[in-house]
Amino acid sequence: MEKNKRYFRVKYGYGTMDQVTIVEEELERALYARIKGTPMQLGTSMVSGNNIIVIEPNYHKHTRWNEGYQPKDSDDWEQIARDCPDYTGVIEKYKMRVQHLLQSGQEKLIGSNVTIPELDSGERALSFVSETTRGEMKSIQDIMSGK
Repeated sequence: MEKNKRYFRVKYGYGTMDQVTIVEEELERALYARIKGTPMQLGTSMVSGNNIIVIEPNYHKHTRWNEGYQPKDSDDWEQIARDCPDYTGVIEKYKMRVQHLLQSGQEKLIGSNVTIPELDSGERALSFVSETTRGEMKSIQDIMSGK
């Protein structure tokens, strides 16, 4: 298992098996499906965006835990830190990309891994948003214009 490759779990139901694992390259499409409520092929499953409950890091791919296992103590979190890549800010970065492409009328580019110069590097954009919003929900346009 590649430690640098990130995997995400898309839960679309409440059963243990009501989920699909996707790679980072599919994250934009999964977020788009959830935002718009549209059906989307994700991993090996066709998932309705209306049914997506949560999109989260899939630590199980790296730790080889059973899919139903939930981390519960410091040993589990130490194993995650040791065996998994850093997931900090990754979902937020892709949410910003999807929101930007939707607001700029470039919906067809979602999932194509296109460069978005307006968002600069992911780390810089995330720290900018964090400093600017102070926990408030704001649109990309408001953030970029300094409102």
